[in-house]
Amino acid sequence: MSLSSSLNNALSGLNVASRAASVVSSNVANATTEGYAPREIEVSSRVVGQVGAGVAVDGVTRVVDAQLLQDRRLADADAGEVQVLNGFYSSLENLIGEPGEAGSLSSAVSNVETSLISAASAPESEVRLLEVVDSLNDLASKLNNTTSEIQEMRQQSDGDIASQVETLTDRLAQLDEMNELFVKLTSSGEDTNALADKRQALIDDISSIIPVQLHERSHGQVALYTPGGVKLIDGTVAEIEFTSTATIVPEMSIEAGSLSGIVFDGREVDFSSNSAVVDGGSLSAAFQVRDELAVDAQADIDAIARNLIERFAGADATTTGGLLTDGGGDFDPADEVGLAGRISLTDTVVPSEGGDLWKVRDGIGTAVSGSVGDASHLNSLISALTDASVVTSGSFSGTTGASLDLISDVLSQASSMRQSSEVNLSFSVALQEGLQAQELENGVDTDQELQKLLLIEQAFTANAKVMQTIDELIGQLLEL
Repeated sequence: MSLSSSLNNALSGLNVASRAASVVSSNVANATTEGYAPREIEVSSRVVGQVGAGVAVDGVTRVVDAQLLQDRRLADADAGEVQVLNGFYSSLENLIGEPGEAGSLSSAVSNVETSLISAASAPESEVRLLEVVDSLNDLASKLNNTTSEIQEMRQQSDGDIASQVETLTDRLAQLDEMNELFVKLTSSGEDTNALADKRQALIDDISSIIPVQLHERSHGQVALYTPGGVKLIDGTVAEIEFTSTATIVPEMSIEAGSLSGIVFDGREVDFSSNSAVVDGGSLSAAFQVRDELAVDAQADIDAIARNLIERFAGADATTTGGLLTDGGGDFDPADEVGLAGRISLTDTVVPSEGGDLWKVRDGIGTAVSGSVGDASHLNSLISALTDASVVTSGSFSGTTGASLDLISDVLSQASSMRQSSEVNLSFSVALQEGLQAQELENGVDTDQELQKLLLIEQAFTANAKVMQTIDELIGQLLEL
């Protein structure tokens, strides 16, 4: 091998060592940078005319476990969904309240029962009759407020959907710009690793909202689809449409056309819990709360309100109505949706509204006050409230129970779902954190990088020694 060949080999070795040291330096400097993937330098030997001509840097690659990254993103989507659902069940459980807890729905019913028993023991007492009126008013108010809170949950979910759609649209637009930039950089042979780090973080943001599968395209571009095949970006960005609703009431639904669904490229996508098209993510959970879970909860509260109206109406032989009404009028079974938000005490027994207190004791339909010592009607109201009867609507339709039994069933169901969601949340978070830990293990190992640096220094020193030796030999030749 000639001296010039040896010199070229040493120079190429120095160049590779310098580039490798730069890669190691970048890895160590970004060891704690979120989304940063460690770099590795790729080199190959050069041959000119069957003679070795040193080494060349082929490029710098990002070290990423694609399957691990995909699994972690799916775990992000699952955790995002379960967190939203757990929040809903916890809020619903708190809204209903534990038995005996001040302000709970069961306490409101118990207070009515207590006031009726007290009035029956002294039916001539206007104070005790007024306590019955007040407790019934409180019960109606609690049902009204419960309805308002449930609809507020739906309203908040609708706003969350709008916000997430806006974020999703923004991230996809940025991803589209990155795809275009990748084409330019790869075409000109420039390094795209830093851009790939940013793109990975961008896709991570998207995956917590909606589960995604990544597909590589030419010139470094990527396409995103949901596991069910809905296109998010593939050459072009999906056009996403959603219209938020200013005020949501119990009667509103997607089926009725009063609430907006979500449309991808002109196709309405099903985000319900039984959808195979989109399974997971906080966006799906927000739709479930707005269109399923809160609707079912409202139906059960409405069923409780209906049961109370029918119980008191059945106990009053003096009229076809009862102490509790549908907004002051008769209840129509065909109009049960939102009943708990409309239920109210009849004005007939409210003195401030021109009513008569004694009608609580004698019956709403009585024309004149009866015997002040007669507690038979009050006892009928107590029996109506506490006796078991068949429930005609809600999730417990066809079952038999007292008023407190129905509330206990709703609370038990909410508690059970909350506990189940907490178990699911613990599992999802543990899986998510486990996969994140694996990603960190596959990330920059500073000890290993420093070991690499020692080898690089040795290679640099060896090539420098070769150049020094060649310089001495050339000097000796020139002295001849």
